[in-house]
Amino acid sequence: MRAQRAIDKTQEKLAKEVLRFHVLANSDSNEDQKVKRQVRDAVLVYRSRLLKSDGNKDTSADADSMEQEVSRAEAERLVREYLPEFEQEVNRVLKKAGVNYRAKAVLTDVYFPEKYYGNICFPKGWYRALEIRLGKATGHNWWCVLYPSMCFTEAVCVTPDEKGRENLREMLDADAYELVTKPEKFRLKSYFFGEKLNRWLADR
Repeated sequence: MRAQRAIDKTQEKLAKEVLRFHVLANSDSNEDQKVKRQVRDAVLVYRSRLLKSDGNKDTSADADSMEQEVSRAEAERLVREYLPEFEQEVNRVLKKAGVNYRAKAVLTDVYFPEKYYGNICFPKGWYRALEIRLGKATGHNWWCVLYPSMCFTEAVCVTPDEKGRENLREMLDADAYELVTKPEKFRLKSYFFGEKLNRWLADR
């Protein structure tokens, strides 16, 4: 249907413009889920220092205040180049937490379910992602956006602020941006079209 084709086209566009972030917990135990969240926070902090336009890996607070980020292609190159450092950073968190397993960091294609960040909807589909596998990696996982910065507020990867929305607006055309920010309109169109089609087929 037309609405679904629009969603699929937008997903393909997004997949070329963003990098996602995926953390797989060792297990579903309370301890391992807590460690997963600690890893999430550490990776997002490290990411903000890595993907700045001047390549400055400064760990001071001022490093996060730079306005411009690198391009999507450069972001992927940097993440790939710094995979050992991401892994090292996560293993420091695991060591501090006192767990007996370690992490593996990979840059790979991951199938993401449909995810909402505030009122912004990322369609389900395949995305290039930094994936952090903790230990056996059999626990509940966690999904987010690594690039571009969505400037999340209130809680990690919950509600993007106006700067985050602007970053997204710049990478998408008007129709695609409307789809991810007002997905209910497209679902409604899809529903009514499907109902009309079903009635037409029933009359034949």
